[in-house]
Parts: sequence; C-alpha cells; structure tokens
Amino acid sequence: MRFRKQRRWIQRRVGERAGVKQGSISSVESGAAGTRLETLFKILAALDLELVVRPRARSGPGEAGPA
Repeated sequence: MRFRKQRRWIQRRVGERAGVKQGSISSVESGAAGTRLETLFKILAALDLELVVRPRARSGPGEAGPA
C-alpha cells in the first residue's frame, strides 16, 4: 500500500495496470489469506516492484538459519 500511495494511485488504477480486479488489490493490502502468487506478481509488476528472496538472519538459539 505504501508504494501505491507514494505514487498517488488508487486501487483501481493498480488493478487496471495489473489486469486484476480492484477487490483483489484491496484483499492483498488488507492481508487476506489465499492470495495467489500469480496475482501478487502481477500487482508487484504494475507497481514496478520485484520480490527478492534472500536468507534471513538468525533470530536466536535453535532457530533455523541459512542452509
């Protein structure tokens, strides 16, 4: 939502650019479960964003770290 608002775009505009319904944008922004990865990738692309996967830092003893 932050990136959409920085661009001063309404949900409908992102939906049009992504090829998804405005309701899908709303669901993603509200954290609803069940969002398809395909939908998320379309929304990210519409906002000129990319998803980066990297190892996370260890938080404490006993927690899994990078393999």
